[in-house]
Amino acid sequence: MGKSDDNTAEKAVDYHGLVRLFVVLYDDKGGLQCPMMWDADCEGALTAWWHPNPIATFPSRADARKAITISTKYAQLVKAQGKPENTDFTEFKKHLRVEELCLPNKQI
Repeated sequence: MGKSDDNTAEKAVDYHGLVRLFVVLYDDKGGLQCPMMWDADCEGALTAWWHPNPIATFPSRADARKAITISTKYAQLVKAQGKPENTDFTEFKKHLRVEELCLPNKQI
């Protein structure tokens, strides 16, 4: 887990020509949905996606949840240091969810 998703597709399970990948989404149920990408400041942590960076993908739901845990702990550490933290992983963690994507294997 970390900055590069190069091997995620290799670890993903192939089901009849479809590859199952997982992404972490911020969804406030009010119209705002945003996928997550890797945080440049902390290996294994996530942050809200912005173009043109790649969206963080995971070969399993457990790996995606692990990234949420790392991101939460990193946000708590930054807050304890008196710096602005990523509130997506503290105050608004309830808006995070792991979604499954099934893509044709040839697109990966």
